Amino acid sequence: MRLHDMLIDAARDRGAECAVIDFDDVRYDWATMQRGAQAASDVLQAKGVRAGDRVVIVLENAAVAMAALFACSMLDAIAVPVNARLTKAELDRILAHSDAAAAVFSVATGKAPRAQAEAFDAESVALPVGEMAVMARAGAVPEPVETDNARAIAIMLYTSGTTGAPKAAMLSHATMLAGAAASEEMRGIVASDVTYLALPLSHIFGLVTLLAVTRAKACARLEARFDVARLYQALKEDVTVLPAVPQMHAQLFHYARERGEGRYSKGILRFASSGGAPLDPSWKREAEAFYGIALQNGYGLTETAAGVCATRSEKGDPDVSVGVPMLGSELRINLEAPGAQPEQGIGEIEIGGPQVMLGYFKDTPSRRQR
Repeated sequence: MRLHDMLIDAARDRGAECAVIDFDDVRYDWATMQRGAQAASDVLQAKGVRAGDRVVIVLENAAVAMAALFACSMLDAIAVPVNARLTKAELDRILAHSDAAAAVFSVATGKAPRAQAEAFDAESVALPVGEMAVMARAGAVPEPVETDNARAIAIMLYTSGTTGAPKAAMLSHATMLAGAAASEEMRGIVASDVTYLALPLSHIFGLVTLLAVTRAKACARLEARFDVARLYQALKEDVTVLPAVPQMHAQLFHYARERGEGRYSKGILRFASSGGAPLDPSWKREAEAFYGIALQNGYGLTETAAGVCATRSEKGDPDVSVGVPMLGSELRINLEAPGAQPEQGIGEIEIGGPQVMLGYFKDTPSRRQR
């Protein structure tokens, strides 16, 4: 099974049901999303993209970006999602390092990706799910195409580069599918859920959440950029699952209190989680007082397709740990590693399981999965 097979399954089983509420509030059903992905695939193929090629997707969250991601899978190409708000110099480095055969820009969302597309003289194309622009690059050398999902690269994601130059983590189809399954299981996502997704699809947290929604054949409410007023309104309309970074939660309950609402009153939100940054204990307490449900915490990495472990706490639990291993994860603390302080329980975190990356592009001697 490849990533796009989840889209095909969703279109087959729930074709007329909502798949995406887009950044501009336009709704697309699963059948339309499949048509959009197929159309994007046809465009990329016409631009010369082959199996094993890398395709940089310069995006803000939108249905057209989702279509481009699945289009790459349809072609056995490798999607390289990046944030549209990178500088041109940063994007030039990623295009060169990834040896991309093409770049796609989610121009439907407006200023940032449109400016990037214009800078690279990309050609705009209308799809059933919005407008994208495409630029072909000559001379790219494709990766060998693997039939084994555990060795076939689906996604390359560049790390933040906080400890050096950003590296491209190679994530296989099996890895991303395992991450999606773990995310779906942890949140208990079902077909009737609406998941709010302002977390960027260029970050592993947002990307795996989208795949979890697709696997569950549910609905994602995509936001091109975080806007606390829109989140506040969405919670009053249809959102049942809310994954976010701590600062998003904090902005929300402060925004609500400024409007005289000390507690979320709609009553349909059933799951809220925090990730991507440390969770302040006071924010956890405030969030739970506002939502009226437990706020779950977690830990993950780009290199492990997001989730490694997560809490399953009851409301009011003071615990702000990152919880227990998620589905398929293996986790241990090596107290004998260099720099470990065993007397304080401090050691090196070692992670195993199907969600671990294949390595870093151009920086790994072999693709042997750890």
